[in-house]
Amino acid sequence: MKKSIFITAIISTVIISMLVGAGTMALFTSNAVNANNPFTAGTVIIKDISAQPAVSTTKFFSNLAPGDSEIFDVTVQNMGTLAARVNIKEIQKSGTIFEGKYPLTLTVQDNNWQIIEPGKTATFKVVYNFSLEADNSYQGAKGSANIVVYAEQVRNNVQKTVLTADLTKSPIAASGLKTSCTAYYDSGYGVHTFVNGDNFQAEFDLTSTPSTAVLTLNQLSSMIPGGGYSPINLIVNGKYVLTEYQPKGSAGYVAEDFSIKDYLVKGTNVIKIEATSKMRSKYWLRDLTLTMQ
Repeated sequence: MKKSIFITAIISTVIISMLVGAGTMALFTSNAVNANNPFTAGTVIIKDISAQPAVSTTKFFSNLAPGDSEIFDVTVQNMGTLAARVNIKEIQKSGTIFEGKYPLTLTVQDNNWQIIEPGKTATFKVVYNFSLEADNSYQGAKGSANIVVYAEQVRNNVQKTVLTADLTKSPIAASGLKTSCTAYYDSGYGVHTFVNGDNFQAEFDLTSTPSTAVLTLNQLSSMIPGGGYSPINLIVNGKYVLTEYQPKGSAGYVAEDFSIKDYLVKGTNVIKIEATSKMRSKYWLRDLTLTMQ
């Protein structure tokens, strides 16, 4: 027998808009909150900063029962004079309806960035699910949620791209990179360990070449203070950036930065780190970060 549960939830929507003013390179920010409304989702209005941005929400939830599920729209409207790129940054939840073993869940479908021209709209779909397993402890439960929408100008907005690989994980945890590694994972040290001939490769695609590209290697040459010799080669798209380079890390990891922008190309790129045959000690690579603009 399905148990009826009366649930009252409140949602307020936050909009952070970043629009540039004439004669300045500064990015303005603003916040607008439409608080103390029923649990709703509707149109978020982006206006010029000087026009005091406003928020409007229009969907009401009530009398939810275990097993209820629905997809609702959050529509963002650009009422400013500049194109904006937007996405839902986060959903902040509070209250007993979001607690316990079977909480009400809210998720965003396909939360990719969308570009909105002035006067146009973009729509995001949010799903709520209330577990069929929810018991009588949820009767009368209440909660509130803030859908936080982030917007920023498109013009003169140079985007930073950060690609990462975490070699303390097995398999390697990568973001934006397709990786392969012949080094073995040392569970005792919790990191991939390189010996003669081992290599790590990271592949990624670029639609255009960046103006800056910094590769950060968090690495270690020896666990013994003052000891160890484990030179590496750093190769980007078949060209040597470093040859038989001795990492600075000794008895502790050191993050070292290397500019590789001159080695990157439009299309597919491959970064390779290889342990040379001259190694007399092991080499540990903890993580890798590529930051581009």
